[in-house]
Amino acid sequence: MERKHEMAKKNQYELIENSVIDDGAFLLEPYDDWKENIAFWIAQYLSQKCDEQSRRFVTEDNIPKITSIKEAILNSKDIEAIGKYVNELGVLKFKAIKQYYNNIYPFYHYMLERKAYSIKNITTTLLANYFSNTEEKQKKDLAAGKIIKVDIPKNIKNIWELSYASKVNRLTVLLNFIKFIENSNIDKESENEVFLFDIERSKISKSIQKEKRVLSVLTPKDGFQKFFNAIELVQYKDEVRERNILMLKLLMYLGIRVSELVYLKKDDITIDKNIVKFNIIGKGNKQRLLYVTYSHIKKHMIKYEKIRTESPDGFYFTTNKGKQVNDRYINTIVHNTLVAAQIEVTKKSSVHMLRHSVASYLKHTLKMDNASISKWLGHEDIRTTMIYLHYTEQEIIDMAKSFKKIGN
Repeated sequence: MERKHEMAKKNQYELIENSVIDDGAFLLEPYDDWKENIAFWIAQYLSQKCDEQSRRFVTEDNIPKITSIKEAILNSKDIEAIGKYVNELGVLKFKAIKQYYNNIYPFYHYMLERKAYSIKNITTTLLANYFSNTEEKQKKDLAAGKIIKVDIPKNIKNIWELSYASKVNRLTVLLNFIKFIENSNIDKESENEVFLFDIERSKISKSIQKEKRVLSVLTPKDGFQKFFNAIELVQYKDEVRERNILMLKLLMYLGIRVSELVYLKKDDITIDKNIVKFNIIGKGNKQRLLYVTYSHIKKHMIKYEKIRTESPDGFYFTTNKGKQVNDRYINTIVHNTLVAAQIEVTKKSSVHMLRHSVASYLKHTLKMDNASISKWLGHEDIRTTMIYLHYTEQEIIDMAKSFKKIGN
């Protein structure tokens, strides 16, 4: 792999030299083959995203490898090859890039089917048709010869198989990608030398039909309390008992994502008198501080830290071999706790369900407003919890204190 990446590094500048017009600007369509043009822009876009991503969870040994893979991506003219490089980044704990690739790649296939063989064919209409496409319409268009058959890898879902939230996320990534091209291109055929896509998000958004669904949550009135009370009823081996209880209670008190829990580091935790401060690193490397009254979790922290195996990467929750606890295991202990609480287990009874449950508890039991909940959960998009405001550290501590000690 190292030799392959070194070859890519050697040829990289020859490839990009033919495309660069000005510092940071590239020919819109530098190649005759439109597939190579799409691959070129995806490579440039992913390269920028690599530079923006945090290397917090990357070991020092892997940084040169990531740099080498990034250069290989820049040198690639093939979108499939780029996907393989993106997977290699994931193995090195540099996973955020994959979400960008996985949201652009299916749209590339849609363009292939529609014979939209130019970047300039990316229009509001094309995007709206893509997001409103259905399995029935796809079959009709194929039978009528309006589209060509393109085999999509089995691990890639069709657009009609995605949830509403996943479609909105895909649209956001695609529009961000298009904006990147718009800000970085030189079009020799255009009078102003820059090709503008003139995409209207509002029209595309209307094509994404909202689904009627009921979120799986623990009812604020009694389900939340029943689950909390059952946390210590589950039978665990002595070496994992306090760790598992502490993980579940932090998920309940903090409402954090499972990824935020498993990537929590020992250095992220500070105890100040009767307050435990948690430095949470969320999506997009966004940082927020959350707090728990120390007495709520003190006995579990003390017992866990007495038997805790140190992690070479500094992770707080570890196995007895010092490895990072994975999210699949946490889903398992959530399932076991639901059973112990005699709460019905469904396909949606995952660890993420606890996050929705915390939001519901904050809203309906503690009567927090939407802005407070948004800050607490670390939502970036205003549409997620309607309002997003800034709070002082003391205001967030006050929120933590208002989160009464459940379970007693």
